[in-house]
Amino acid sequence: MTHYENIEDNLNFSEPREFGDLISAPFNYFFKNFKGIILPMIKFAAPIIAIGMIFLGFAIAELVKQTSSYFNSDFGAMGYYIGYIIVSVVLIGFGYIMAIAIIYSHASIYHEKGLANVTESEIKERAFSAYFDLILAQIVKSFIILGGLLLLIVGAIYFSIALTYVDFIIVHKRVSVFEAISESFKTTKNNWWKTFGVLMILQLILSFALNILYLPLLVAAGALGFMGSGEEVIAAVAVFFGLLIFILTIIIYSIPNISIVYLYFNIETDDYAPNLLNRIDSITRENNPSGKLNHF
Repeated sequence: MTHYENIEDNLNFSEPREFGDLISAPFNYFFKNFKGIILPMIKFAAPIIAIGMIFLGFAIAELVKQTSSYFNSDFGAMGYYIGYIIVSVVLIGFGYIMAIAIIYSHASIYHEKGLANVTESEIKERAFSAYFDLILAQIVKSFIILGGLLLLIVGAIYFSIALTYVDFIIVHKRVSVFEAISESFKTTKNNWWKTFGVLMILQLILSFALNILYLPLLVAAGALGFMGSGEEVIAAVAVFFGLLIFILTIIIYSIPNISIVYLYFNIETDDYAPNLLNRIDSITRENNPSGKLNHF
């Protein structure tokens, strides 16, 4: 367990927490470390997402063009639309994975060294070193969850929760994808419902907050888009608001990722404490086989 001199500046992930604290602690961490998390995201994740959004703009422009000239369209050109969509989804996905790498790198360094020693260069180094393993992890996790669908929706839900800790374990412990998957299953073995409960409550809270934030943005995007007659205007509006909404989503959904860190160390602490007590009890019994207290 890591201890810090100033607990206000260095929130101890390993501190024992009740269920309610596991909901509130990620918000506290996020707001205390907002700048340190968001600036690396803007530098390293946002450019990838922005390029993806530009391709999405091309896709929307192509779709509008095909729709507006329905009777004269060459529907073979819809291949461009599909191609743009595929490239957009891949790039946005890569940007999202980079955002995850940054969040977990910040948390891992924070846990090891404390806030004063978290630097952007070290976040970058750790995030990039784990990046391709994280990409592979998303692919492997997708196949496992899809395999869970063979057991109906319950199987997919079970595996999605059981794989919750994979990404953080890869970044924090610097292990292979399959080692991280194995450890994640072990971590959730007796803590599946705790993990599910915390993440579900946070998802509900954040989904409500996002819907409130999205509404004015979507209304503004629709109004500006229909004010312009050309597909270029609609595409530009879609790119701008799409990028704004997606970055806003990643920022807000940093909180569930941080909650995963708190959950991981909370479970580790709970598992460690009984073992420590058993070891103390064992040592006491070895030194005092009779089980009677020594009198001084």
